[in-house]
Amino acid sequence: MEGKVIPSTMALDEDGKPLMSLEEMKEGMFQSIRDNGTVELIRAQLRRQFIEKLQQHRLNDDRDDENNAGRANQDAVSSTPDEKLVHGLVAEYLASKGLENTLAVFIPEIGGSRNQVDSTTILEKMERVSTGHSLLFVLVKELVRRFQLATMDSGTQTAMDCFDHRIVLENELRRVENSYLAECAAQKLEPEKSLEERMVQYQREYDGICEKRLQEELEQYKSTEVALVRAEERKRFNREVDNLRASLLQEYRNKQERLQEHERELELAFVARRTELETSLFETRQSLFKDLERLRVKEAELQVKVESDFRHFASETQRFQLWEESVRTQEANLEGIVDQAMREKERAWNIKRQQALADIQTKQDDLADRERTLAAETGTLKMLKTQVVTLQQEVAALEAALSMNFA
Repeated sequence: MEGKVIPSTMALDEDGKPLMSLEEMKEGMFQSIRDNGTVELIRAQLRRQFIEKLQQHRLNDDRDDENNAGRANQDAVSSTPDEKLVHGLVAEYLASKGLENTLAVFIPEIGGSRNQVDSTTILEKMERVSTGHSLLFVLVKELVRRFQLATMDSGTQTAMDCFDHRIVLENELRRVENSYLAECAAQKLEPEKSLEERMVQYQREYDGICEKRLQEELEQYKSTEVALVRAEERKRFNREVDNLRASLLQEYRNKQERLQEHERELELAFVARRTELETSLFETRQSLFKDLERLRVKEAELQVKVESDFRHFASETQRFQLWEESVRTQEANLEGIVDQAMREKERAWNIKRQQALADIQTKQDDLADRERTLAAETGTLKMLKTQVVTLQQEVAALEAALSMNFA
């Protein structure tokens, strides 16, 4: 009695689990990319590039204006403590109102989170100074002092010139009064001195005072001229520094934009290549599983056929033995013919068996070749991953070098 084998319609792996389809694999790959944060990273890069383009457009519009150029250059430096406090309060307000998009645009424009300090940190960080007050009180007091301070032209005068001139006037009047009292006392001690002598003495004293005052006026004029020249030189130097800083900042931003564009192209190429390799690997694996399933079915059919041949051979042998015993007494010369028939049967059976074993060996060799191909593709995929990791390390090293050069 011969058995029948029904092949399975669903492809299974080595563990007996059903294999994924191409759509299921694509959906799983997209889910893994989204879980790893790649989608959010791309969104953050696009948002940062949009902000940089807006800042670049504003810088190009205000390049001819020195004040706007100076203000654009101040974006690269660190903010003052009071500005950090204001930035922190604005960021807290946006976060409390749920304005996440506005907050995502506001933080890069102020130079990142390093240029903001929240109010909780200011209140908790009680850095005592010589006055014994907290940092928040010192900042508020400094703001009030700056608003109340009367400023003057930095080219010729400073804040130290803003003292009360009444003190100088009182000192001068007191000096004149003391001189007059001393002169009166001298006249009382020397009444015989004539009026002409006193007039000559007064004239000499007046000439000395005039000469001294003239020297003071000349010194003041020279210092004023020097201050004006220094102020002009300082303004010219600051203007050149601002222009140079603006050009360097523009060059840095252009290089950073090109680097980010190259990095994005590499990431997209890597994702496309990885998707292509994973798809090819999936298709190869599915093909190997299908070939393995067909080989298993053929092996089962061959096993059933071999068992059927063995049973048929046993039945034929038994029938032949019975027939041999029945006719042995009648025809003794038929023994040679029977032996020859047996040898022919065995020879035919051996030929069929060798053919079946050759087919099995061919299928096993084909399966081994496919496994070696799969191993080679896996090694290629690992090498590509290693190259991508090396490229990412080089990009990180370049960014670190750029940050150190422009720090």
